[in-house]
Amino acid sequence: MTALFKKSISLRMRLISGILIVSLVGFTMLIITATIYRNLAYQNQRSAITELIGLKVTNILEELSDISKNLGLDLQTDIKLRQAIKSADLKTIQSFLDMQFERYFVTSGMLKLQDIYIFDNNFAFVTNSSRGNSYTEYSKLPCSTMLSIAKKRVGAERLKPMSQLCSKQNEARFGVIVPVGSLNPFAYMLIVSDPAFSIIQLEQTLGDPIKITRYKGDVVYQSPVWPEEYQLEDFLIASHTLRDPNGSTILKTHAARDIEPYRQQLFNHAFVIILVSTIIFTLVVAGLIYTLKASLRPLDELQTAAAQLSKGNYVKVSRTSIPEIDIVIQSFNKMAEEITDLIKKLQSEIFEHKKTEKNLKKHQHDLSLARDQAFAASRAKSVFLANM
Repeated sequence: MTALFKKSISLRMRLISGILIVSLVGFTMLIITATIYRNLAYQNQRSAITELIGLKVTNILEELSDISKNLGLDLQTDIKLRQAIKSADLKTIQSFLDMQFERYFVTSGMLKLQDIYIFDNNFAFVTNSSRGNSYTEYSKLPCSTMLSIAKKRVGAERLKPMSQLCSKQNEARFGVIVPVGSLNPFAYMLIVSDPAFSIIQLEQTLGDPIKITRYKGDVVYQSPVWPEEYQLEDFLIASHTLRDPNGSTILKTHAARDIEPYRQQLFNHAFVIILVSTIIFTLVVAGLIYTLKASLRPLDELQTAAAQLSKGNYVKVSRTSIPEIDIVIQSFNKMAEEITDLIKKLQSEIFEHKKTEKNLKKHQHDLSLARDQAFAASRAKSVFLANM
């Protein structure tokens, strides 16, 4: 059964089937490659946007730090505040901070003030102002890690302002510590602002709608043009995470970029690649088919010549430029010529044998006639002698 199956499939069909399989595999690989290229392009685009968001957010926080430092330095130069801090006049300090809080609650569209804390030289809490908030809690201070680091500083290090991302009651905060007292600090001021408010301007910088969420996914801000759920497949969402010094997530900034133009560009590139690849692959397949025909043509002639040779007709097969097949053709032509010569020789021998056999029969006939004539002459002689 296996031998019959193998015999029923010609070499031509096997080669054509091989070419078709290779073509199918080639086009499949081309489609897979195009899909992988598209996914990698989206991934690279998302990574680029994420990196851009990170750079922009870093710049925004640096600018927020500079504004907060300038605010702190501006406040601590007020003689009235300095005297109140030195004399531990909490009422005056509180009144002054409340007044300044209302003044700087939102400044330059960049700073949204949340708290102002006053600490003594050893970073012991003195008082604070939280105007504009619905809570005032002194037991849990924000930016405790930064306060611990600042407390351990010595010498000239204590003269330098510090800034850090932190949290207060699961709310993201940005704190800046400013010394009060020029070269001989006698107190410190902690200015706490809302970083999310400052990051909102990223929307204008990027030109894309943004969404800011807390670590649990609660939305702090969402652009009015943020895509709906059913539109998300037409947008590329990139996210950047802000973490506190302990590595905990405090804010996530998401940007939604319309990828339709980018998708169209990718489609055009992929179309060109597929078109060029198809042309090249078609030329390769055409070359294979031409080679197949060039290889099978002399084999067909060889098959025809073999069939004629089996009938006693010698047909010389034309040589080909394919070395492997040409060797077979030469061998066949030589073999066919030798067989033909042998057949001619055998035919000649048969002819001579028949001729000899014919002559032999004629000679035997002549001998038979001569014998009969001799017998007749002998009888005649016997009769003649008897009559005498």
